[in-house]
Amino acid sequence: MSNLSVRADIFALERIMLEKPQVDVPVKHFFWNGMYFRAAFIAKGLEVTGAIHRQDNLNIMTCGEILVVTEEGANHFTGFNFIPSGVGSKRAAKVLEDTIWITILKTDLTDHEEIEKMLVTNDEAELLKIKGV
Repeated sequence: MSNLSVRADIFALERIMLEKPQVDVPVKHFFWNGMYFRAAFIAKGLEVTGAIHRQDNLNIMTCGEILVVTEEGANHFTGFNFIPSGVGSKRAAKVLEDTIWITILKTDLTDHEEIEKMLVTNDEAELLKIKGV
C-alpha cells in the first residue's frame, strides 16, 4: 500500500468518524522555555485522528495501549514510549487501554489556540503541499 493510499484512507476514516457523536478528550497545556506540552487523556475504546503538524514534534506516551497508523505504517504501542513525528504527519488510532499522550512542540507562543492556528492544520490540500505532492 502506498503512502498516498494510506493518507487517503486516514482522511476517509476521519470523515466517517466526524459523522458520529464526538467525545471530549481532556487536554492539559504546559509552557516552558520555548516549548509547548499538550497532554491528552484518551479513553479506552476511542478511535481518534490527529491534526497535521507543520513542524517536527516529539510525542511521549506515558501509559496505555494504542494502535496507530500513519503513512509510515502501523504501530502497536504499550506502556511508555517516545514517538517522533515529522512535518506533515497525520495519524489515526484505536485506543485499546486508557492512554496518556503528550505532544511537545517548539514555540515561543503561550496561547494553545494560537499555537494550533500556527503549527497544525486539518487541511488535506495543505498536507499535500507540505509533502510536496
